[in-house]
Amino acid sequence: MTDKFTIRDFLVYSLVGLTASIIFYTYEPALVKSALNGLKDFSDFATIIFVPVFYFIGHLVMGVDDILLNNILYRPIKKREIKKSNWFWKAYTYLLFGYRNQGLKKSNEIEDCEFLKVCDKLIADNKYEKAEYYQVMSDLFKGVFICLITSIIYRLFHCNYNAWEIGLTAIVWYRARAFSSYYIRYIKRQIK
Repeated sequence: MTDKFTIRDFLVYSLVGLTASIIFYTYEPALVKSALNGLKDFSDFATIIFVPVFYFIGHLVMGVDDILLNNILYRPIKKREIKKSNWFWKAYTYLLFGYRNQGLKKSNEIEDCEFLKVCDKLIADNKYEKAEYYQVMSDLFKGVFICLITSIIYRLFHCNYNAWEIGLTAIVWYRARAFSSYYIRYIKRQIK
């Protein structure tokens, strides 16, 4: 399980880093081309170094995601009970947390302590592999989503947007929600 998870983990962070790098390239192509031209004479070294660089960038993106969405933006809804008549907080919660584990746990009224106990038991019984797959895929789509939403926000500040990017972001949000839902449902079925 550990070896497979390490490979999945490595691929997820590398793909998120690659996505962030591609999006950065769309905004600063001259800077990226000049950096790549500097590495042209060291093509073997560049090939070896790119994967760890993408992996590191992926960790940075997921770190920002964790700080921003698990801490700063989650605090208002963590402290308040969302009323049915308050459309703003319902929309805020659904859009920002409807695709994340914590938002889905809250909507399914699952306590963190109980959830973590079930996860620990599944890990101890060596039955966590399916849930692990859903969690890893959810992390991949959450990372790609944060890259795309950052790009959209940047474009909107510059009075520019791409409809395809907004459509792609909606699809990625949906896939992140689907995999998080699979994960939460799998663990919820184990709760007795």
